[in-house]
Amino acid sequence: MTDTPDPIRVLLADRHALFRQALRTVLEGEAEIQVVAEARSGQEAISEAERTLPHVAILDVDLPMSDGSQTTAAIKANVPRCQVLVLSAREDYRSLVEVLDAGASGYI
Repeated sequence: MTDTPDPIRVLLADRHALFRQALRTVLEGEAEIQVVAEARSGQEAISEAERTLPHVAILDVDLPMSDGSQTTAAIKANVPRCQVLVLSAREDYRSLVEVLDAGASGYI
């Protein structure tokens, strides 16, 4: 009998459904990753993180109803073991500093 490790549980949050779907497809191609929830807004991401307790949350920096830094801070407060990775389509030093100060593990 082989011991297989539990999959890495991932939450995806981006306003664009097509981007979430593409990212889900890529991530779920890896046997050790399981996408447990998706969200369209910061508030939805916070709720889904509390409900599903992901290991990793991948967030768009410009989420509606709660930006990347606010969403990161709330997820880290409510699900402290969750690692947050924030994605941005633009280089923005201020956003980088804000999300890292809020507790994000990385900014791409």
